[in-house]
Parts: sequence; structure tokens; C-alpha cells
Amino acid sequence: QLLLRQSVWERTLDISRIVAGDEDIQNGIRVTLSAIREDIGAFGVLVASVENDVFRLVASSGYDDDPLDFETRKSDITAAQSIEKGEALWVSDVSTTPSAHPAHPKVRSEILVPLFQAGEEEGVLEIAFETPTREDAYLMETLTPVAAYLGGLIHNEKMRREVKNSYGYLAEKLQFVTSIYHDE
Repeated sequence: QLLLRQSVWERTLDISRIVAGDEDIQNGIRVTLSAIREDIGAFGVLVASVENDVFRLVASSGYDDDPLDFETRKSDITAAQSIEKGEALWVSDVSTTPSAHPAHPKVRSEILVPLFQAGEEEGVLEIAFETPTREDAYLMETLTPVAAYLGGLIHNEKMRREVKNSYGYLAEKLQFVTSIYHDE
């Protein structure tokens, strides 16, 4: 288990160095998810951000490479419970957990790790398994720093989008003001 932890952390650090020099945050998230899936042997791994009480898919890896695309209301699903509790939740059998809404029909067990940045909820990391899998406290502990890293990436992506939208709004207003003075 120590080797697994070391592998996950080393790969996350390597990826973070690459992302630090790259503007493509989405790619950094996808590469991180692929590394987690490979190291843990999961069926699929995804990250969903929380915006306006809705979980929105950011990126995924695995899931038989079926394209995932979803938005799910935050209320009453297990992923929201992990954020509210501020801790990872292990769902050993999704079929016996009514609030579990796995992203793929083959998912039998999942780990839901809340993503935070500066105390603010950013989303959730879901690691899915095709077979019922018993809780592994060591694995959950191993994922904590990786989740913190992903929370930072999600936060940065949201801030990048806000800045981009602000520039668009500013450009629109400047164009309007310029047209008023040009017409006079």
C-alpha cells in the first residue's frame, strides 16, 4: 500500500509541474484522472464541479470510454453528502444506497471525495469500481492531497472563466460607449 500511495502522489506532483507551465487546466485534470484510474485500477474516475447547486461534469477517464455528459442537482445525492460532511465517502454497493447516482450503469462501488479550495466547495472526485469493493481507509487517506490539488485546479478554471466573461462584458460595454460617441 505504501507503493500505491507513493505512486499516486509522485504522479500527481509530476502532473502538477506540467500543468503549472501549461494554460490548459482541463488537460491537467484529465491527465490526473487517468493516472488515478491506472494506479488504483478503477473502472472510471471523474470530477464534477459545483455551480449554482448543480454538479457539472468537468472531466472523466475510463467508464468504457463512453462519453459522459451530465448536470445533476446537488440536493439529495451522496456526492453532496461528502461535501456537507467535508470528508470522503465510500459507497461499497451503490445498489443499496438510494442516494447514489453513479455516472455509468456498470458502477457497483464508488468513492466520493469532496473538493475544496480555501474553504469553499468546488466539486467532487468520483472513483468508480465495476465490482463491489470494501472500504479502504488507506486509499481514502492517499486521495486526500490529490483531491486538494484537483480542488485548486477546479477553482482556477472557474476563476479563468469569470475573468474571460468579465473581459467579454467589458469589451461589449466599451463598444457600446464608443458607438455612442462615434454617432454624435
